[in-house]
Amino acid sequence: MDWNYTDTNGAGRKTPKIGFLKGRDPDPRPTGSTTRALPMRAQSTRIRVETNEARQPSAATGRALLPAPLQTAEQPIRTMPYLKIQTNLPLTKKAQRAVLKEASTLVSEELGKPEEYVMLALQPDTPMLFSGTDDPVAFLELKSIGLQARQTKRLSATLCGLVERHLGISKERIYVKFIDVARGMWGWKGDTF
Repeated sequence: MDWNYTDTNGAGRKTPKIGFLKGRDPDPRPTGSTTRALPMRAQSTRIRVETNEARQPSAATGRALLPAPLQTAEQPIRTMPYLKIQTNLPLTKKAQRAVLKEASTLVSEELGKPEEYVMLALQPDTPMLFSGTDDPVAFLELKSIGLQARQTKRLSATLCGLVERHLGISKERIYVKFIDVARGMWGWKGDTF
């Protein structure tokens, strides 16, 4: 690294010349400034990626490409799914438990996560209108960290099938909303992910 002595306010100090600053004064303030600038520091960041594949060179660049990182058992990536089901149908406590239990199992299996992380809410007898009628209708909302678009088609079919089986609501009268939540926007145990 090249070093250069600069004098911006009468005091000489040693500052590095780094890439885009070569040939320029690292302190852009005019001469005679009364405040002192902090010297610039060169920083480097190391990223360690564990993989289960060898690095393969790209045909276009000839550089080695990194495969996707491994998911280790010590640091599992939790999706913390939450499913809310709203319907205008009144339901018995027994019917509510049956829907919640099967929905919990299905969400866990579809997302490949332990059922201990799945949370559900069922809101029966909610005033709802769809296509101008109050015929049986349902609205489902699935929120999860790391939810991907490629998962939603299958999840939609699975969840609509569940509601149709348990509540008798036609798939044409069910909306499902999927939301991928950022880790910093999901709290658990007094912290965020």
